[in-house]
Amino acid sequence: RGKLEIFTTRPDTLYGASFAALSAEHPLVAALADKDPGLQRFIAECRKTGTAAAEIETAEKMGYKLPLLAKHPLMPGKTLPVY
Repeated sequence: RGKLEIFTTRPDTLYGASFAALSAEHPLVAALADKDPGLQRFIAECRKTGTAAAEIETAEKMGYKLPLLAKHPLMPGKTLPVY
């Protein structure tokens, strides 16, 4: 049971949050990938995508559901899946 500090660029949308996301390069994702071949493949696919703003904007949005839940910051008792 660890804690991650999160942020949003749109605090006005927090009540409608439906998930939380971690970068494919996050250390926690790397640790989870040690035991999950599907996650390893997902990370490899993410690394093929460029990092320029234009590339990111036009790239297909992908996600991989992690075995984690996040507490909703404004709604006690509600959890969000982590991708």
